[in-house]
Amino acid sequence: ALSKLRRESYRLIISDLMLPRISGHDLIQEIKKVHPCVPLVVMTGYATLDMALQSFKLGSFDFIPKPFETETFLAVLFRGLNYSRVMLTRGPEEHAYLPVAESIRLDEEAETVYCLGCHSQAKLNEDGTALVRVGETFSNMMDHLSKLEIVVSENEITQGKCCVKFFTQDGLINMLWAPLSGKVEAFNEELDRSVQFINTDPYGKGWVLRITPSNLQEELQNLTRCRRGSLESQ
Repeated sequence: ALSKLRRESYRLIISDLMLPRISGHDLIQEIKKVHPCVPLVVMTGYATLDMALQSFKLGSFDFIPKPFETETFLAVLFRGLNYSRVMLTRGPEEHAYLPVAESIRLDEEAETVYCLGCHSQAKLNEDGTALVRVGETFSNMMDHLSKLEIVVSENEITQGKCCVKFFTQDGLINMLWAPLSGKVEAFNEELDRSVQFINTDPYGKGWVLRITPSNLQEELQNLTRCRRGSLESQ
């Protein structure tokens, strides 16, 4: 695989995490050195929460735990190919949100969020709650989006586990992994009336859940602190 990556270019890469002679996480880092804009989907039958969170932090596009439904697998591939096509016209740093070091003090007017890769986001509010939002690997990457379904257990969501399912008219199921754990305080009812806000205004009217985080300081270590990047200013 590494030899092929040095000779060829690819629109999408799918890899298991359990590999001979090299770990899936090591492979992610090697791929990102050579092809930083190519979406990488990782999957494994030995799925653990830590492995999923780490793969996002290293730059994976999405994570698929086995066994999986065909509709879920195809949805990830469809979004990945759409994302690959978009990234061909951009540079590796041209994302809606860019990572920043925790030590850097940001302008108060610059929105700061905590990102699970480019997959999902948590925007912290002054009242101690947080807004759960889609990342840029969802916005405008799902064709003919039809509806969504909130996935909660006893009104709680868990970091790294599915909190929302987005359905398309052709039957594909896109799963959003929660950026933080916490109690669900509200669901954005506007999305019931117009799920297209996910595409047209993902960082405004397209927020999905408002939660009270249950393990904020520890879980923030699994996320990347980000601010609005070059695409937001265009």
